[in-house]
Amino acid sequence: LVRADEGWQVILYANETKDGRYHRVIVNPILTPPLDEYFAVHRPLLVRALRDRGGKVSEALFLSTTIGRMNENWVSTMFCRRTKELIGAAWSPQAFRRAITSEAVRRDPRLVAGAAAVNRHSVEVTAQYYNAARVAAADRRYQAILREERQRARR
Repeated sequence: LVRADEGWQVILYANETKDGRYHRVIVNPILTPPLDEYFAVHRPLLVRALRDRGGKVSEALFLSTTIGRMNENWVSTMFCRRTKELIGAAWSPQAFRRAITSEAVRRDPRLVAGAAAVNRHSVEVTAQYYNAARVAAADRRYQAILREERQRARR
């Protein structure tokens, strides 16, 4: 995460990405004030708390007062814990992202290319997920109709 004149950018070098490619993304300007506040106010407090506890301070973007550097495993673990608390099921960040993009494509099929980019899939793979979701939804509707018909026949 790099601060530039126009706001924040995420820069991922090829050796840091799953697809082996360099990525540079400009962060939505709406996030500039909270990111500025995090680095000016909150992160220094985390660094101080870590030092007070004798913890190892890191240059990592996100810090925890218990473990120091929050790596992707810790973030994923915390995400799963929070989704379990909030919605009753532990979801990984990847599963959550896929669910959100699948729902977006279900509502508007024109979003398939954007969903593919978010999930780092090809448009074809994303379309397969979309089609599978549509088939599953149609199956649920069909099963509901069958249940209603069976109940009507029993009366």
